[in-house]
This record gives sequence, C-alpha cells and structure tokens, in this order.
Amino acid sequence: MAEAEDGVVFQPSPYDPPLGYASFEAIMRDRPAARYFDTNRVSFPIEEAGVLKRQVVEHPATGMPELRFAAGRIQLHTHDGDQIELFTFGGEATATTSGDTTVCRARSDAPILPLSDDPNDPLAILESELEVMLAEGRARWGGQEYAHLDRLGHVPPMTLFVAFLAALEERLDRLAHVESDMRATLHFARGVREIVQRAGDWPDVVPRWDELI
Repeated sequence: MAEAEDGVVFQPSPYDPPLGYASFEAIMRDRPAARYFDTNRVSFPIEEAGVLKRQVVEHPATGMPELRFAAGRIQLHTHDGDQIELFTFGGEATATTSGDTTVCRARSDAPILPLSDDPNDPLAILESELEVMLAEGRARWGGQEYAHLDRLGHVPPMTLFVAFLAALEERLDRLAHVESDMRATLHFARGVREIVQRAGDWPDVVPRWDELI
C-alpha cells in the first residue's frame, strides 16, 4: 500500500529473485511537499503514427485515456529536479485526478527495470545492449523507420523481453570468448532467463528478435 508521504510506490516483481518491478504508482501534487521522491511529472515513450515521442503526465490529468507506452525509458521527475529512470519493454498507464492529487499507475507484463548511473550495473549494461540491438533493427528498415516503430509497437512487452534475452545470449556468446568484459553480462543474462523459466513464463518457442523487429 502507498504511504501518504510517498511520491512514488513500486509494486514488487513477481519473480524470485526479483527482476525490477511489476508496476508503479506516481502520486503527484500541485505543490511541493515533504515526501520521499516528491513526484510532479512522469514522462513515457510512446509511438504515434510511426514516430517515437514522449508523453508527459502531470497534475491535473483529468480526462486522460489509458496510455499505451512503448519500449524505452520512463522518467519520473520531482518538484526540485531529482529524477528516476526506468527501462520498460512497453505497457499501459492511467491517470486519475482527485482534488490536489493525480495518481499515475503504470504496469507491464514484462519487468520494469530500474536504471542507475553506474556503467557497471548489470541492468544498465543490458539496457545499453538493447539500445544497440534496436538501433540495428531500425537501420535494416532504412528510410522506413516509421514502419519499424509501428511494427515494434504491436509486439507484446513480454514477447519482446524474452526475444531480447534469447538474442542477447546468442550475441554475447559469440563475443564472450574474445571480450572478457562480456562474460559477466552473458552470465547475468542467462541468470535472468533462468529466473523467468523457473516461474513458468518462458515460452516453448521464443520468437526470433530479427523477425519481430
């Protein structure tokens, strides 16, 4: 349950050990308050007509329909300039306003992963590898990047997540014997896959990454 003094509340991952978060609530007020992470706006990546944009949700958010966000970085900002960044494989968000408070709820069936400024953080390394693989996918579409983004936006988040992990293992396996710093990342990626498999969420047939994007 959210504490009244919290500006953001993360719901725990269903996996053991945890993989990021299952969802979060950003509780936004119309003026600064003495709260843990005093959230005043949330920025989501969205795909719109084949263009990647950012959708900002802030107080008040009356009449906002359900928002479908794309794979990329979610940014939570406070009144005094602090920021939390999360990586998502896509999902849905809603916002409801009552009085001086707006609650933005975001969820995904794939893990929502916290990011840090530490370049050696395993999740940050995974995210940077994903950015490279997405960029390679866009490059294959040449001048039809809009079609690539539109196609990517129709891939369910969990499908994208497992396809990415499988493709990343394959990619890193080729590099690990020549680049020692890739071995730790490969080990981490394999560990993530094993956690998902133990939970029964790994499909019998994993879609190929290059066919999805």
